[in-house]
Parts: sequence; structure tokens; C-alpha cells
Amino acid sequence: MKSLLLLASALLLCPAADAALERAELIDLAASVLRIEAPRTSGGYSIGSAVAVSKDQVITNCHVTRRAKAIHVLRGGVRWPASAQVANAERDLCLLTVPGLVAPVARLGQAGSLAIGQMLSALGYTGGLGIQSSDGEVIELHRHDGAHVIQVSNNPYGETLA
Repeated sequence: MKSLLLLASALLLCPAADAALERAELIDLAASVLRIEAPRTSGGYSIGSAVAVSKDQVITNCHVTRRAKAIHVLRGGVRWPASAQVANAERDLCLLTVPGLVAPVARLGQAGSLAIGQMLSALGYTGGLGIQSSDGEVIELHRHDGAHVIQVSNNPYGETLA
């Protein structure tokens, strides 16, 4: 099963009736997906994705921000520092507060409304590259702690949206 790195994608799971979303729709949605850069205390960088979920707040995976000296959120060449982090380590989800962030809040869907075999598109900064899109389908909806975990077939190194 894909790791929760697909969180940024999963929150934006873009279901379409018969096929993955059109390129123009993906580009519009991509404005809510941001890049996370976190220099590690031991050297090097962690790079990942985040989704704007409310004014000045994004959600990302905790494994991206774990052991970071600082956390920065990037969009369109602009960099904002995260000022606070609230972690749910069990689910590998971290809510970051990013004062002054300029990003549209994502339209969030309901995992329970998805069906096995349904086509979807995922967005994110996979592998440290530019924003990527990848089409796939819902393979399984797993129950965990009263919620759905979505297993998808998407290739994590999809098409670049540049």
C-alpha cells in the first residue's frame, strides 16, 4: 500500500466520473498543493508535499518534518516559515501553521464517497521534483480507527505539471 506521502494527494483525490481530471483542472488544484523543505539536524533535506487546509495552515506527513531544524513551505518561488506544528504520529500527519501563507484552501472530498475502481488523479512533490500528477484508480478502501485509508494504483513518479 502506498505510504501516507500520498496524503497531499489523497486530500485532493480528484475523482472524475469516467476518467482522471483534465489538465486544466489539475493545474487549478495544484495551487493548493505546496512544497515542504525541511533541513535536517543531521544534515541534508527532507522534501515533501503539503495541502492548504485553512487560512495559514497546511497538512503534511510527519516523516517529512521529523528531526527538522526548520520547516519551510514553498509556492511559486515564495518561501514561508512554519511557526508551529501539531503532530498525529500514529497517522503520520502534521498540521503546520504558516503565518501569511498565500494559497487557496483545497476542496476536500470524502473518502467514503469513493468506490473501488474509481479513477482519480493525485498531485504532489514526489521525489523532490516539481509538482507531479499521476492518474490511477482506487484499489481498496481500508477501515482504520473509524476512517477510510485509500489504497491507490497511482505511479508516485507521474507526469510533471510545468
